[in-house]
Amino acid sequence: MDITPIQYRFSNADLNQIKALGYSIESSELEDIEYMINQYFTNFNLLNLLLTVEKQFSGIEDLKPLKIINLKTKFNIHSIRVSFNNYIPKRTGKELKTNLSFIREFSHYKGLIDVEHLFLLLPKAYRNNGLIKPIFQTSIQEYINMNVSTISLRASLDIGGYVWARIGFVATVKSEVENILLKAETNLKDHQFKIAKRIFDFYYEKYPNGKAFPMDLWAGLEFMKNVLIGSTWSGEIDIKNKSQLDKLIKYAFS
Repeated sequence: MDITPIQYRFSNADLNQIKALGYSIESSELEDIEYMINQYFTNFNLLNLLLTVEKQFSGIEDLKPLKIINLKTKFNIHSIRVSFNNYIPKRTGKELKTNLSFIREFSHYKGLIDVEHLFLLLPKAYRNNGLIKPIFQTSIQEYINMNVSTISLRASLDIGGYVWARIGFVATVKSEVENILLKAETNLKDHQFKIAKRIFDFYYEKYPNGKAFPMDLWAGLEFMKNVLIGSTWSGEIDIKNKSQLDKLIKYAFS
């Protein structure tokens, strides 16, 4: 499936609608959001992304989100951080059921745009029900519109290590992959571990310093699911890599 880039120019009308959604705009250098987006994140329809987030999260119980857009320029790196956090006071017993966090940072440096998925946490009752897929679909469209280079994240938080592997994120740090393999050796049967290790060896023998270990090959093994759940690793998708992008698109639109 191919996604066609869409041209868009961010306007003051967009900004007014974003503020109407309840977002506050923060900046340490008094950056102008309209100028920053049109200059450094060309064709980014930020309003479209935020409207999708709003629609998908609006039905969550006790939703009292803190919504912030932070603009920053430092060492010629221009960044926009979007935060949608549902605040539930600690020690009430409700935070485990209703905590929600969605944080992404868009960065422009020397002509390249990278997106970091800093945090994604859903209340347990709302997981595995397709709530995030429309946000992924809108995100992918916007990433292609902007000509994003890479998407990065830190896979963790309960099932994150498994979910992000299934989606197609590759692992960039070999030592973290080795730690997962050690966990597999402890928890799997011998024949199962040999299969997991064969995948590890095949990749790193070919790419000793590789930064794109195919975690989806492990996630595709049923016996590796519990090994990946609870794991922590640094992940990335290279949007310019058709194979990696196709896996992400397949997940989002299937």
